[in-house]
Amino acid sequence: MKAQLSVEFLLLLLLSFSLISLSLYFLSQLAEASSIMGKRAMFLRESLFLKEVILEVCYFGDGEKRTIELPLALTLHGNKEITISLSNSSLTFYSPCVVSSPYVLEGEVVVENEQGVVVIS
Repeated sequence: MKAQLSVEFLLLLLLSFSLISLSLYFLSQLAEASSIMGKRAMFLRESLFLKEVILEVCYFGDGEKRTIELPLALTLHGNKEITISLSNSSLTFYSPCVVSSPYVLEGEVVVENEQGVVVIS
């Protein structure tokens, strides 16, 4: 009788540990997915902000200047059709001004209009 209780207890213990490990696995998958979505949301926010600043400096004309802080390392290429990207996410827009910038933007970035050319440094 005691041996049977021990076997039943061990089976219940094994089942409990299996359910706990399975739930921990799914929680880790959920945390990873939310981390990826958080990075994409941050990229979208920062790239839309950079786009807005570039267009604003372009529209206000020569001598206009903005200093912004970018927490992400965004890549920017193109001179009128601008593409901002980070890993596998990208945003493309058209600028009426020619845009001159380094390939990677991060940290403190100065966006200024010099005689119709938006210079990013």
